[in-house]
Amino acid sequence: MSTDQENRKTPMDQRLRNGWEREKFFLMILETSVDTILVLDQEGIIKFVNPAAESLFDHPVEEMIGQMFGFPVHGMEKTELDISRPGEDSRVVEIRVAKKEVDDETLYIANLRDITEMIRLREKLRAMALVDDLTGAYNRRGFFRLAKQQMGMADRTKKKISLVYTDLDHLKEINDTFGHAEGDRALSEIAEILEKTFRKSDIIARIGGDEFVILAVEVPGDTAGIPAARLEESLKRRNAKETGGHKYKLSLSIGIAQYDPECPCSLETLLFEADKSMYEHKQGKQKC
Repeated sequence: MSTDQENRKTPMDQRLRNGWEREKFFLMILETSVDTILVLDQEGIIKFVNPAAESLFDHPVEEMIGQMFGFPVHGMEKTELDISRPGEDSRVVEIRVAKKEVDDETLYIANLRDITEMIRLREKLRAMALVDDLTGAYNRRGFFRLAKQQMGMADRTKKKISLVYTDLDHLKEINDTFGHAEGDRALSEIAEILEKTFRKSDIIARIGGDEFVILAVEVPGDTAGIPAARLEESLKRRNAKETGGHKYKLSLSIGIAQYDPECPCSLETLLFEADKSMYEHKQGKQKC
């Protein structure tokens, strides 16, 4: 019987009692592991890397040996790191480090697991919880989270903020006449108009069925009414396009409230004031 045949019949635990067999076995694990494994000395010099490191760092193994790892590992047990790669997207890794004494030398064994896709999925799910499915604008939860951060920044910078509260007029008539699918398209179009009208730094959110709000930091020369005026102009341009094939005109009732860091109020109060202003605008349009 050949040695290979004998090995196949010998239980794994018995074969691993042989030093050479044990060394080959663990070397096989290192070489086939999808995780990157590095061995570093006390100065952070790479003494060993397994083949998985090539795809993570985009460098041949031979070039990495003897180089500085570049990340502190002393006292590290588990954390996340961003690995930058020239000309490519960065990767996010979870790193675990174990300290070992080998032949009177202190070594650090670092296990790096690529969790980039998991992080992207986590961020996508987090974004989905803050974004309105229909329009792509922030939802109520997203608005409250970001608006409170913006108000805190306004307190520090002493810049005023305009809150524009809008309500899509005649949505019920659009739904009744053309169907709810057309009503959804009207809401999506309003969101697009808001996005084109306001700056990327402004917070646009759908906080109710037909209600949108925009939180806009004022810039020098602005007044509270300028954002609303820009929005009215955008709607006029949309409704004036004869080639657009529009079945109906879009109009918004608009209210404005201003946050002054010299006289602060809560976000709920600011929304109430803007909503009240919007309601007055809507009532005035109905009397005409």
